Order: sequence, then structure tokens, then C-alpha cells
Amino acid sequence: MKLVVLFCLFCSLLFGESNSTKEFPFEMAKSPLESINLFQYFGVILVLVGLLVFLVYIKRRINNENSFRFFKPQDKEEVKVISTTQLCIGSKLVIFESNNTRYLVVFSQNGALLVDKYDVSHFGDMLQQQQNEK
Repeated sequence: MKLVVLFCLFCSLLFGESNSTKEFPFEMAKSPLESINLFQYFGVILVLVGLLVFLVYIKRRINNENSFRFFKPQDKEEVKVISTTQLCIGSKLVIFESNNTRYLVVFSQNGALLVDKYDVSHFGDMLQQQQNEK
């Protein structure tokens, strides 16, 4: 934090405009690059390097394990395709599993339609209930 305050003070001293001299920043009959003195040139380079260092610091802070929980990458769950069946020329029936849940989806030219979803861990119990009802 102290570094940021010192950086802001340096920038205000470097680029601050004095009230006594209000001159045009470029000399007449010279290109703008010729009329800028070396002190201003290195000042701009120093500000750009400071911004670069600040952005690298922020990036490392966000990607750090002990940083904000909001910016942490979420655990990526795996999606497994269990079965694929061609229904007709323009549609497919796909069964896939993610987070212990199986999805039965029909893909067609008009979009996707979720037909059914069920929990894999309770599937055996559901099948047993179906057989007992018969």
C-alpha cells in the first residue's frame, strides 16, 4: 500500500502542472517526438513499467491459493458419455453422466430435449421398487 502511495506521489510530481507556467507542451516547428525531453520520456516508461508490475502482482494474488475464494477456479467435474443412439437422420439419443447423475437427452436439428435424469447411486433402489410393484 505504501508503494502505491509513493508511486502516485511520484506521478503527480512528474506530470503535475505548475500554475506559474502554462506553456504549450511542444515547441513550434518541431515534431512532438523531438520536443519531448528525456526526463518526460523516461517518466512515461517508468509509469508503464509500474503499471505492468502492479498488474502482475494482482494476477499472482488472484491465482494464489490463499487469495479470494470468489476468483478461485471451480473444480471441474468430468462428463462421461455412456451411450449414443441414432434415432433418425437428424436426431440422436445420448445418455451421459455428470456428478453421479445420468441424463437422457435427445439432440435434434431444433435443439436438445432433456427426457429424464436420475441419480446413479439410487438407481438400484428405484429398479428394485419397480420390480416389487410388478
